[in-house]
Amino acid sequence: MLLNQLSGYYDITINTKYNLTLPTRYVIVQTIGSGAQGVVFSAFDLITLKYVVIKKLDKPFLNEFNAKRAFREVCLLSGIKHSMIIPMYSMFTPQQTPDSLKDIYFVMEKMDGTIDKCYDKLLDHTRISFLTYQILCALKHLHASGVIHRDLKPHNIGLNDDCTVKLLDFGLSRYIENQIYLTKNVVTLFYRAPEILLSLNYNEKIDVWSVGCIMAELITGKIFFKARDELSLWNNIIEKLGYPNDNFLNTLPSILKDYMKKNLKFKSIDFEKHFPESLFDNTSPDNQPIPTDLNSNNCRDVLKKMLTIDPNERISVDEALNHPYLRIWIEERELSSGQPEVYNPNIENTIFSIKKWKQLIFYKIKNYENTNNIFLKLHN
Repeated sequence: MLLNQLSGYYDITINTKYNLTLPTRYVIVQTIGSGAQGVVFSAFDLITLKYVVIKKLDKPFLNEFNAKRAFREVCLLSGIKHSMIIPMYSMFTPQQTPDSLKDIYFVMEKMDGTIDKCYDKLLDHTRISFLTYQILCALKHLHASGVIHRDLKPHNIGLNDDCTVKLLDFGLSRYIENQIYLTKNVVTLFYRAPEILLSLNYNEKIDVWSVGCIMAELITGKIFFKARDELSLWNNIIEKLGYPNDNFLNTLPSILKDYMKKNLKFKSIDFEKHFPESLFDNTSPDNQPIPTDLNSNNCRDVLKKMLTIDPNERISVDEALNHPYLRIWIEERELSSGQPEVYNPNIENTIFSIKKWKQLIFYKIKNYENTNNIFLKLHN
């Protein structure tokens, strides 16, 4: 009798403004957050008796850009599988025809919080190193699958109480394209790499820069490149890191080079000043000896290499993972070769009508629903 009651949808309005149509197995607990791409709720699953996260995309068919982004997220969330990337438990839409499609839902694992919840205390090298390693492992899998995350920030990195990390949210992710001019409207300001900031071509190394910004926050407990706008961000980067090399300067428009010469003074890079010994907890966790490579000098070294202004000189994900400060954690099963079959890169350069995008997304979701009992199936 109970199973029959759970085999259907119900309508609910949350906070008088979020109208949801959900399988009856899910009971909404609270709103976690909302943004330009959607709204996220915590819910209790009556089948698995566990808490989950439900994300509803916001206005996925407002325009062609939103529709393509929705298709990309459907492909990546349903296809990418890695222990350090948030798993999708289910996806569904209550609509029954492509033309009527307007609501897209994802059900995902619920994490204990996001990585910024540990900013209020000093972290030891073991934790800083392990957290950073996990983020890079997830990125290695994404990049090997041909995907740039493009929106790495603390709120997009889930953290459990056991110090395990998982990447969240692929709404702004994009396939890696060689020598293609990619859109610049990506990455939250504080984590935006210089090449995006300056409207230059970019590649997967923008994610490495973002990891560097997040690692700096793990050490200091606050935003490293705080800024109110793009100009103040660029000034802050130069103030903290010094002038970029000549090769990078020569890629800049002359007006920007002139501005830098007139307004920005050269400063040598002093990472010990930015990250003094007092910011590290040098006590031994759980009374275990600290590996010799997990020290402040190695920490500053890998951080400096990630926060290199010139992307051609910036360390890669593979190089970072093999740095003495991080390689202690390497397990071959975590360094996968990616899943290039998950997403067709040709889609990025294809122009479809909203109607066509609806058809592609609808049949992808319904195919999932037909092969997975979204009402009763136990999540993996």
